Amino acid sequence: MKHWILLVFITLLLCGSVNVACAEKQEFEIVNSSDSDLYVLEIRPSNADTWGPNVLTKDSPLKDGKKITIAFSNYDANVEYWDILARNCCNEELVWHKLRLNSIHTIILHDDDKVELN
Repeated sequence: MKHWILLVFITLLLCGSVNVACAEKQEFEIVNSSDSDLYVLEIRPSNADTWGPNVLTKDSPLKDGKKITIAFSNYDANVEYWDILARNCCNEELVWHKLRLNSIHTIILHDDDKVELN
């Protein structure tokens, strides 16, 4: 009986650990080297039709040459490719497609759809 109770307790503990791990947000440092100040920065799975929420605040654009650490809530470790959309002050869009974000910590955004992942 004691072994059965211990087994149930360990199983519940392990299941709880898995749920906690799935709830974590993915954090990235994003460096803006695009030659434009960015006012909108949205991330989505490459196969999605809609963009995620703007990770920048309305009053705090990501200035050219600056960096920011973000945690985005729609991260899913099972998704292989992600897209990033940015808009500058003139509402011009910069889009970076099919980025593998599952093992990186720093994203350096350049103009002309170029990006460095470290």
